[in-house]
Amino acid sequence: MGKADRKGRTKGAVQPFVQVLKPTLKEPAWKALSYGARCLYITLKSYYRGDNNGRLFLSVRKAAEELGASRSSTERWFRDLIQHGFIMPTRGGFLGGDGKGTATSWRLTELGFMGEQPTKDYKDWPNIKTRIPSRKSGQTITKIGTPRHENRDNCHENRDAFTPKPPDQCHENRDVSTYQLQGTK
Repeated sequence: MGKADRKGRTKGAVQPFVQVLKPTLKEPAWKALSYGARCLYITLKSYYRGDNNGRLFLSVRKAAEELGASRSSTERWFRDLIQHGFIMPTRGGFLGGDGKGTATSWRLTELGFMGEQPTKDYKDWPNIKTRIPSRKSGQTITKIGTPRHENRDNCHENRDAFTPKPPDQCHENRDVSTYQLQGTK
């Protein structure tokens, strides 16, 4: 690190930083987030290198360790960030056959992804429709007042907390005729 000049600025190596855009800080969705969720967002954004949006690997356990928080609080903050439209999972985490796991990979909606423009889902915050499965039961959490028949996620194969399995991939949710057609090919 270089020597500071008379105004306190240093010449030499620049320390890395995390950029949070001012318009994002003024969004109602940002103001509605808890402080823990805001800190988690900044922690997740610190993994961004300029070309890896959608491949930001951060597990609940590692995030809790970095934030000095409990895993249950950290998991709740991940859910809040998803529900408010700041992050989206691009691939669910899993434990491989060799016992080594891979963390969920995340996409920041405020940044472009795979050559596309940023989606900035947080701008539609109160109207965002998300289905985030519960970590313990594997069922989805819906908005209050949603009829029970609209919340069917009975797929026993779904064990990831952030990426529900599409209904057509669950054996229990497949239509009999569709299943027979797939079997006769």
